[in-house]
Amino acid sequence: MNKTIKNYFTRMQKIAMIILRIVCSLKYVKLLVPFFLFCLSCDNKNEADVNGQFLVGSHWKLVGIADSQTTAGSVLITKAGVLKLLKPQNCSEVSMGWGMAPGPSCDKYIERCYTLSFETESFISGYMSSIHERWIFYEADYKTNNMTISNIGGSGGGEWFDDGILFKKILLTVQSFSFTRRELKLYYNDNKNYLLFKPSKKS
Repeated sequence: MNKTIKNYFTRMQKIAMIILRIVCSLKYVKLLVPFFLFCLSCDNKNEADVNGQFLVGSHWKLVGIADSQTTAGSVLITKAGVLKLLKPQNCSEVSMGWGMAPGPSCDKYIERCYTLSFETESFISGYMSSIHERWIFYEADYKTNNMTISNIGGSGGGEWFDDGILFKKILLTVQSFSFTRRELKLYYNDNKNYLLFKPSKKS
């Protein structure tokens, strides 16, 4: 009888230990859940502030022109050597050419070249190869990913670099687009080429 009672309590002790381990593991899982949710909600510092599935409110800077037929992805573009960079890369060259001395007034132009800021569903503000702001009017269909740019105007004179003129001509022939939080692609030339942009801050 005593042996039976002893065996019973031994079994109950083992069952209690198993239950305790399960409870403890669940406790730690509950503690980790908020951590994982926080990590998932964090945006990469190189990601754009894309409003859900729309471009409005996002800001982009041109990386270069790519050939969609020969590249597997934007990560491989520079390695494959098929990315065309547009001049100037550093827009302070433009401002100093305008007669501005190096300093804060000049530095603010460093990241302005070849930038696009999607202000509304039909209007983009941006810069090309000069210090003059450009006003770009567009239409985008998020179901078909078609895009057309109907007009480019703006303040001041023309572009100061040939690549700025090229950039403007390409924008006016854009046919479609694709984007994630990390990149924007504007396709042209029957979608054989595209302008590749990275996230940027509005200057």
